[in-house]
Amino acid sequence: DNDDFLVTEPTTFRFELLSYCPIGNGATESIWDLDEVNIVAACASPSLLNKSIAGKVTTPQGGAIHGAEVHLYDDPAFLHEQVTTTDANGRYVFDNLPSEGDYYIKGYDNRDPRNGVSTLDLIHIQKHLLGIKPFTTPYQMIAADANHSNSVSAIDLLELRKLILGLYTELPHNTSWRFGIADEGLQVDFPWIFDETYEVEYLGDDITNADFIGVKIGDINGDVDLGFGSGALDGRSSEKLILTVADQPLISGVPATIEITSASFDDVAGLQLSLGMAHGRITDVVGGALPVTPDYFSITPDGRILMSWNSMDMLTVPAGDVLFSIVVMPLANGSAGDMISINTDKLSPEAYIGEALDKRAIELESSSTEISGATNELYVNQPNPFSQKTTIRFSLEQAGQASIYLYDLSGKVLYTQSGLFGKGINVIEVTSDQI
Repeated sequence: DNDDFLVTEPTTFRFELLSYCPIGNGATESIWDLDEVNIVAACASPSLLNKSIAGKVTTPQGGAIHGAEVHLYDDPAFLHEQVTTTDANGRYVFDNLPSEGDYYIKGYDNRDPRNGVSTLDLIHIQKHLLGIKPFTTPYQMIAADANHSNSVSAIDLLELRKLILGLYTELPHNTSWRFGIADEGLQVDFPWIFDETYEVEYLGDDITNADFIGVKIGDINGDVDLGFGSGALDGRSSEKLILTVADQPLISGVPATIEITSASFDDVAGLQLSLGMAHGRITDVVGGALPVTPDYFSITPDGRILMSWNSMDMLTVPAGDVLFSIVVMPLANGSAGDMISINTDKLSPEAYIGEALDKRAIELESSSTEISGATNELYVNQPNPFSQKTTIRFSLEQAGQASIYLYDLSGKVLYTQSGLFGKGINVIEVTSDQI
């Protein structure tokens, strides 16, 4: 069982027999006592010559990555493949590898691309791009490179926001994770030599330290959930940002616009949340004090909205001012306060406050509105004048049929829209193409 006597080609062994009582020390004769000296040779299994390659896969912070694929190839063209996965401690091993061969090892994991990616990461990337708070590690640079272009740009922000909003189920030009050789000595000013292939030239002995660093794409602050309770702490403040939905009656089949306000919208750098509607659908979002354009929200096929908004200028909105409005189509009679709610399965509802970007949970509450005193009134469209589109708000004393007409200076009708509208505030948008 001694590998020193395992050979794969003709070999000469020399055995030297030494007497146990040599001349000297008063002795005049060497004394030999040989008893059953046997030298036996046999054909050994080639597997006794095989070796192994093993290593560990961790995050830059040292967290073990469980369930990642590790691929091994015995040719530089990556044609002949063996695959294993990391265990709960992030470890992997390939056993029984023929010795003296060349091997190439790569990691792969495209699970749950949105894990660890939030609007807070977009704020960090934007601060880096503007030079306000540059990245401090090369792995942040790699995480921010969403389109795998070996650079960080505004395009990466767009790609990651589409991922957050559910417009992408996975990044089109990248995987959820990238794995580079550990201890490469990367520099933050040029991390793009990130080597994702561990090469073994002539496997002569077992290798136990073929380690990789896994970088979760899009996760700048390192809060990816690794499972097994090893994810980063949530880090939320005990304070909350309360959004208020105007609790107004809704009539089945009658579109309505519901205003969202807050009594404590102070120094907000960004937020994300998802709103859904029981017995109905959300069909649009109209910006108010919060400049929510279509780039900042998406509407799912089942009528929910996902919103991700941030700005370099922290926003404070006076209590009672409309942050944004949602346009809904009720499929049953009810009240907005009962039918509109925050969903947490797709997007964690949270806001980022102040220079320190304190993370606060967002909660939704309802308040009664002054609909009982509503009047029939048409408000000035915004913006006015406009080039692409304008928003028209009007109030109705009672739910019912209403018509909107747009005229030019000569009195010619340029646009008209009629339909059933709800009691209280209603909102429609008119684009330049419609006129």
